[in-house]
Amino acid sequence: MQSSTMRDSRVLTWFAILVVVCAGMGFFYKLTEFIRTMLANEIQGFALISVSTYLVVAIGYLCLFIWSYLQGHYRDVEGPKYWLLEHEAELDAEHRRTGTILYHG
Repeated sequence: MQSSTMRDSRVLTWFAILVVVCAGMGFFYKLTEFIRTMLANEIQGFALISVSTYLVVAIGYLCLFIWSYLQGHYRDVEGPKYWLLEHEAELDAEHRRTGTILYHG
């Protein structure tokens, strides 16, 4: 079980790095395109790049949503709420019993 968690953590880390690098490259390209279009007075070309960039980002979010749905993250959307309330009740009972505030993070 430990190796599966480590593998998932590595995959998630590399995916996050890939997303940040791609987003940084897109932002740098968009910034240079903005400067170029402002110097050449081509505002229509800049709008095309902006819309394309936002479309790629939206597709990325759609892929993340589909992945999380397939992983089962939306099967029990009410469960975490009840777990949190039960956990808070346990912490309150412990606080009343001992007089100290505990944090289990």
